[in-house]
Parts: sequence; structure tokens; C-alpha cells
Amino acid sequence: MLDPVRHPVQDFFVLNLADVKLRDDMGTMEHPIFGLTSDPKRRKLVYENGDNILRLIPNQFGVPSIFDKDILIYCISQLVAKKNRGEAIGATVDFHAYDVLRATNRRTGGREYELLLASLRRLAGTLIETTIRSNDREQTNGFHLVESFGVVRTTPITGRMVSARLTLSDWMFRAIEQNDVLAIHPDYFRLRRPLDRRLYELARKFCGYQQCSQMSLEKLQMRIGSNSLLRRFRQNIRQVAKSNHLPEYTLTIDDDVVTFSRRPEFLAADQHKKDLQRRMGSRNGEKFITRDAMQKARVFAPEWDVEWLRKRFFEWRVSSKMEEPDNWNGAFLGWVKSFTKGKTPQQHQVMQQPLEPLGD
Repeated sequence: MLDPVRHPVQDFFVLNLADVKLRDDMGTMEHPIFGLTSDPKRRKLVYENGDNILRLIPNQFGVPSIFDKDILIYCISQLVAKKNRGEAIGATVDFHAYDVLRATNRRTGGREYELLLASLRRLAGTLIETTIRSNDREQTNGFHLVESFGVVRTTPITGRMVSARLTLSDWMFRAIEQNDVLAIHPDYFRLRRPLDRRLYELARKFCGYQQCSQMSLEKLQMRIGSNSLLRRFRQNIRQVAKSNHLPEYTLTIDDDVVTFSRRPEFLAADQHKKDLQRRMGSRNGEKFITRDAMQKARVFAPEWDVEWLRKRFFEWRVSSKMEEPDNWNGAFLGWVKSFTKGKTPQQHQVMQQPLEPLGD
């Protein structure tokens, strides 16, 4: 049930960013916002959970599918990486179509570029309504996932999309600002069936780094957004449990109770990472910045007290409740550049005397 790795030599996520991890927003992971078919539906979809109602109201291009979401994951990952480096971010992302196709494990033929454009039309055109009922009141809110987009094509040879600019909605960008995102496994893009992708998202959201998490079959069906008969849905879940191909997690079903379990090798890796952090002397998630990085920080901000900058950097990360960056030194240096740009240090931020080089 996994597609092959189509681009084994991956210049992954080109935007002058290094060590970018895939990120997905928790709102769309938890709720069935995307359709479960590659053939976009053009009728309104409604999902109910008690007094909460979710409506997907498409335009002429149909409801966005779970495969259309690949573009959002790409953009979210880029913005989170920039944020983790201390760089300023906005809701608008520029990207090359070829980079998106490679990063999401798609083919790079001419038809794929047209499919990207169709995805953008559905993402920008579908209205999402949420209704919450409480006592004698009802509140309905509507929003789009993508506020706007623009596409550049080649002419007149192929008319193929070259690059695009996408502006996320306030709802989506707020999730990034508030760190309502989770890291996901790169093999997510190799999952062929929409059901498999939704199962992985729910496993990642509700199980996370725990050993296991359980959910009733009916509750799972509601979370998935499947409208099939329960017996048919049960059969599909049993097939996934038998094939055992979800990244990071296993799935079992017993008496209509579905259990997501983190695979032993990932549990062991999680524990090893915690032990390594403990041995390195980390405190409250704080890591030591290397001597070389501190020396580079002095070059970037020669008038500043770099030790003060280091402490301020960790205070900022703790207060922001940010996830651990992929490269602590890179995150620190990126933050120093952004934080000190155009600013003059105050008295307590000024280096009192020149420091000797740290050496190798």
C-alpha cells in the first residue's frame, strides 16, 4: 500500500532552508476537512459530532481531497522551519511547482502540473462552515483554507506551471503561529489510499509518542469522515491492520475497538533521544549552543553581549512553546540575525569588553 520512493536523491524543500521536517496542522488532522476520494466531489458534505457540525461547501471545482492537502503540508513545513530559525514569517509562501512535486513524492510529468493547479482551485474555493450549538444558541463560522493564489506558467511552448504564490487563510496561519502543528513521517506521501492517510493522521494526533491509543470503530469512522456502511468500514480497517503498513504505528481491531500503537523501534528511538538530551545536560528543553556558533554570533552581532542573546533565545523558545528545532545552532544564528537586525543594543545588552576568540 506504499508507493515507491520516486525521488531517492532529494534536494528536499528548496527555499534556502536546511533540515526541514514535515509538519501538519492539528486542526485538519483531527477533523475530516478533506475528501476521501481522488475524484473531487461537487456536493456539500456534512459531518456531525454531537452538537458540532462541519460543512464543506465546494465551488465548481469540488471539495479538496486529502491529496490536495500535500500543498498545505509543504507550505506549513516551510513556514515552521523559518519560525524555528527565528525568522519573520507571513501567510504568503512562494514555491516552485517542481519542488512541490518532488517533495511530495509525485511524478513530474506534464499532467501533474495541471493537477497542482486544480488542487489550488479547490483549496481556495471550498467554504468550510463550523456550527456549534449550546442551549438555545447556535454559532456558525465560515473560512477558507487558502485565501488566494497566483500561478506563473511557461509560454508558449507547454503552458506548464513554473511557480506559484499561495496565501494561507487566517485560520490556517494562526495554527502555525500558535504551534498547533505536529511533525509527520516522510512516508506519509507514499501512502496510496486516502483512508491510509487519514488513519496515519489520527494515529499521530491521538497516539503521538505514547505507547498506544484506543478509539471505538464508530468514533473512528466519524473522525475519518467516511460515509460508507459500518460493516464495509470495519472490513477496510481490518485490511489495514492485516497489511500493517502505516508509518510509525501499528493498527489492531478487536470487538470494534481500534488500537493505534507506536512501533517498538520508534519508541526505542524516542527514549534514546530523551536519554541523550539528559546526558547533554539539557534543561527545560534547552540545548547547549556550540562554541563555533557563539563565535559566529559575535560576527553577526559584534556590539551585542552574545551570552545575553543566548539566554534570551532560550527564553523566547520556552515562552513560545515551540517544538525542538532540527538544528539548534542554525536556529540560534537565524534568530540572532533576525532579532538584532536594525536594532541598537541597550546598556545591559552591550558586550562590556572585547572577547578573545573561542578557538576551534
